[in-house]
Amino acid sequence: MPGSTTPLLGLLKSLTAAARKMGWSDAEWARRSGLPKETLCRLRSRSNCDFATLALLARSVGARFDVQNR
Repeated sequence: MPGSTTPLLGLLKSLTAAARKMGWSDAEWARRSGLPKETLCRLRSRSNCDFATLALLARSVGARFDVQNR
C-alpha cells in the first residue's frame, strides 16, 4: 500500500490482515465478498469508498463496523 495514512487505507490494512490470516489472496477475498477483484485493487489507491463496499469486505472476514458519536 502507498505510504499514505488515510483512514480508508488504515481500515483496508486491518481488513487485509484479517483476510490473510484466513489464507485468502485478494482474488479469493473479493470473490467471498461478492466484489470484482478490480474493486479491491482500486480501493488501495483511493481516499474514499462507499460504506456498502467496506461492509461487504468486512463481513466476509467476520469483522463489523460500529458508528460512535464522540
